[in-house]
Amino acid sequence: MDSESVIEPVARRTDAAVIANNGVRDCETVREYVDYGADAVSVGRPSDDPDVLEAVRAAAVEASREGVA
Repeated sequence: MDSESVIEPVARRTDAAVIANNGVRDCETVREYVDYGADAVSVGRPSDDPDVLEAVRAAAVEASREGVA
């Protein structure tokens, strides 16, 4: 994806929660969005795939435990 870097300037300029949603499918994309400043991620189109949902859920839990989400 090429949209992750857009999160950083938005997150820096607002106190609102920033929720990323574009290509969130695995630990790597969750981590990238969180590293750029997203407060949360949202799963869009692949939401009917249980494997994708589990990968995203696990990544979000891991990020939360690390104190970055």
